[in-house]
This record gives sequence, C-alpha cells and structure tokens, in this order.
Amino acid sequence: MTNAAACGSAVPLIAMGDGGFASGSIDMAADSDLESFGGCGGDGDERAYEIIVNRPATLYATTDGSSLAAAIYLRSDCTAPATEVVCNDDFASTSTATITAAVQPGVYYLIVDASTASTTGAYSLE
Repeated sequence: MTNAAACGSAVPLIAMGDGGFASGSIDMAADSDLESFGGCGGDGDERAYEIIVNRPATLYATTDGSSLAAAIYLRSDCTAPATEVVCNDDFASTSTATITAAVQPGVYYLIVDASTASTTGAYSLE
C-alpha cells in the first residue's frame, strides 16, 4: 500500500487483492465517512480500495450480486472529488453499481459508498 492514510483517518483503506476480487460490509458500527461523496451519489459510510496500475489499462468494477445499495466510484485522489474518473449508482435501477474506465499508470482509489447514512449490507467487488 502506498499511503494508508490516503482517504483520511476515518475511512479504512484496503489493498485490492490479487485477481481483483474483494468483499466486505458496511454496518454503521464505525464512522467511515469521507467529507465528500461521489458525483453520482453515495451519502453513507465507505470502504476504499487502493489499486496500483503499472501500465495503461481498462478497469472494470461491479457490485453485482451484493445486497448493499451503493455507489462505486474511482478517483486518483481519494479525498478530492475533482479527481473522480467515473461513478455509478445502481446501474439499470438495480442494487448493482458498475463502472468501466480507461486509466493511465498511477494509484487509484475504488470507493464503495452506501447510498444513504442508514444503508447497511454486504458487498462483493470484481
């Protein structure tokens, strides 16, 4: 991980595992709220994943199959909304959020953001 505090002290930063799969839950037990939310929504607690890109690539992420109503978004600076690359909240009116982005080498933050302050549930990313 390049900077464990990149998303601020209130948001856990998790290194994305090999193979690009991750899972977790948002349960409101811990206040993990960024000062800003994604351009497409997400006003609840977050979990952030660090992704290191070594060559130009297309990143794809989805919460398909998750019970959590959430937005997912990709930023090059976790706490700066102006660096948002792409954002999606509940693609096609389902509880699935999906993003695709062409990116250059660098460090990116994939953020899973519960839709509202009272939204809880489990999620999986691929």
